[in-house]
Amino acid sequence: MPSQSEVESLKAKYAAAGQEHLFSFYEELEPQQQESLFSQLANVDIERVNRIFKKAISGSEMASSAQQNSLEPLPDDVFDSILEAEETKKKKKKKKFYYNKKLHFSK
Repeated sequence: MPSQSEVESLKAKYAAAGQEHLFSFYEELEPQQQESLFSQLANVDIERVNRIFKKAISGSEMASSAQQNSLEPLPDDVFDSILEAEETKKKKKKKKFYYNKKLHFSK
């Protein structure tokens, strides 16, 4: 069973790392449960966990902001409409549509 000073020291370490909530119900646990929780938390390098988390989040945020900055509307020449197309284009599209439909349903 850890001493009160060991528990307070570990609580301070977790509080410094912003993880004090892990001890919220510590006093309500049975002595065996307290010992188990203390043992588990004592074996975690909480500073390293926080560094890994911050690194992962910052990488995700950077990727997200880079992606947002690089989005632009598509140029007008990539759009097409069957309603405004010439007759030859309409026939090609219609033929292509039926050809593709035939391929999908002929299996």
